[in-house]
Formats: sequence, structure tokens, C-alpha cells
Amino acid sequence: MSKVRIFALGGLDEDGKNMYVVENNEDIFVMECGLKYPDGDQLGIEMIIPDFRYLRENQSRIKAIFITHGHEDVMAALPNLLKEIPNIPVYTAPLTAMMLERKLKKAGIKELNLHRIRRNAKFKIGNTEIRTFGTMQSIADGFGVAIKTEDGYVVYSSEFIVDYDTKNAAFKFDITNITDLGSEGVLALLSESVGSTRAGSSSPHHRITEQIEQYFEDTKNRMFITVFNQNLYRVIEIIELATKYNRKVVIFDEELKSLMADMAKLGYYHIPAGLEVAPSAFSNDMENILVIVSGTGKSIFRKIHKMATKENDRIELRPTDTVIIASPAVPGTEREEASMEDDLYKEAGRVL
Repeated sequence: MSKVRIFALGGLDEDGKNMYVVENNEDIFVMECGLKYPDGDQLGIEMIIPDFRYLRENQSRIKAIFITHGHEDVMAALPNLLKEIPNIPVYTAPLTAMMLERKLKKAGIKELNLHRIRRNAKFKIGNTEIRTFGTMQSIADGFGVAIKTEDGYVVYSSEFIVDYDTKNAAFKFDITNITDLGSEGVLALLSESVGSTRAGSSSPHHRITEQIEQYFEDTKNRMFITVFNQNLYRVIEIIELATKYNRKVVIFDEELKSLMADMAKLGYYHIPAGLEVAPSAFSNDMENILVIVSGTGKSIFRKIHKMATKENDRIELRPTDTVIIASPAVPGTEREEASMEDDLYKEAGRVL
């Protein structure tokens, strides 16, 4: 019998700053390294991260850290960890690797022990067999991890939506590999549980095409839509609707522009030629246009707030504009979201 320990350094009984540890005998495997946004009354705090003390004290035993997808709550604290413990082997899928390289470069971290892995793979780290399986969620290249022990697999699912009708392979939910793991013996399942107390299912409600297409059809003037830049599934839906209704698109966020370029490089998705208008070419006189306002956390709400209060030097909202809010507040951003909505109702013609 092997000695297996499983515990969390963040992310249990809270939404955010995910970090979980699986010890297989003397080897330490870490899943995720994310942040949590502070509440509005936590003044002077930009983000909350896990406590790395245990990892510092046992850093010689750390064999790998897995970053399962490109969301802030699972990867944004990695620069902080690598500044304290350099050269930890980081395993992730190609799209997330490209995101991490930008983030770590911005943080001044030049040396990165980064391993790109397939979403559905079997390999060894030291003497431990690792299996990965593709998961469906709002960003491409998501995966779960299975760590083999003498007593069975410890399976970490990460976030997931059960969706069998995903046409883009980069978002595919890999039920075959998951079923195989079950038949081979599972010691423990570490499963995401956010939303599990609500009745019903997420799929197909995670899609927004049916909810917003009518506004593309009946709107003649400018449209604005807010979306988190890491919700690439939703971004693709929006771009497909713009293509269908012959609307040019302006992406008002550099990180989202980089992400869409990454998607194209990896062959996951290409924005149709001629659809996109550069932000520098945007004019407030343009009518049949869709402006995608994007960002992470509080930044997306601040961008719209500046447009609504005429603090943005390039884009200002008008009474004829339609604004669709497709970026629900995440914990810690509720006040900014409420303030943004107040300003929108004063300036925009229709807010949805």
C-alpha cells in the first residue's frame, strides 16, 4: 500500500485561489496556482493567493505543478510561486502555455521549466504514471489529471461542463478516457463542485447564441458586448454571430487579441478574413459594428465605466447603442459590476 495524502492550499470552501496537493509516497504533485479577487472592503489588496509555506518547506519533493486551463483562479498566482521556488516543472496544454509565457515574462521571470502536454496523454514523471483527459469549459485546451498510485488513480477533474455536442475539438469533453480510468480503478475523485447545489444542468445553458441572436437580427446601430477574455467559447459564439449578420468587429482588449492569435497559430480557430477592424481604425461614426469589450476581473467593468462616463479617449457610448453584458460578476467584482450597470443605464439606449 502506498502512502497517499491529499489536501488543499486554497480553493476549498471558497471560489478562487485554487491549489491542491497530492502526495504519492515522497513525491509531491500540485494542481493549479490561482488567485482570488478581494472583496470591496479589503482596501489596498489587489489579489489573494494561496499560502506557499508548505511547498517552500518541501520544495525538493515537488515533481510537477499542473495548470489545467487558462483561467485566473487556477494560474494567476504562478508568477508569485516561481519567484519563491524557481524552476518547478510546470505541465500544461499548448494554449495555456502561451498564456503563461506572456504572464511570466511580464512578471520578469525569464527561466521557465515548462512542459507542453496533450490533453489526452499518458506519460511518466519520475516513477509515477500520469494520465490526462480533455475537459469542456469556457476556454480551449482544458484537461483533468489522473495520478496513479499503488491503490488506484487519484483523479482531479478541474472545472468541466458535460457537453457531447462541441464541434471544436479544442473544447472537446473526453468521455472515453474518463470511462477508461473508472474501469482501471480510482482511489479518489477530486471534482469541481461549484454550482452542484443548483437543480438542472449547465449544458446547453453555457451557450449564449440563442439568448442574444435576436439582438443581432433587430439592431441596426452599434452594438457593444462585454465578455471575459478567457471565455473563448463565448467569444467564438459572438464572432460567429457577427459574421452571420455582417457586422465588423473591434476587439477592445490586447490580451484577447493575443489569445485569438494563439488560437489561430494552434489551428483551433481563425477569425474570418476581413471581419476584424483594428482599434486604431475605429471611429465613433461607424454604425454597423460590434465592439467586444473584454478583460479579466474588475478591468472589464472599469473599461465600460470609462466609456459610459466619457473618460475613454476613443470610444464613447450613445443613446442609440445596444450594450449586452455577457460577463457576469465573479466574487470580489460585484461593486464594480453594479457601478458599471448604473452608468450604462444613464448613457446607452438599450442594456441587456
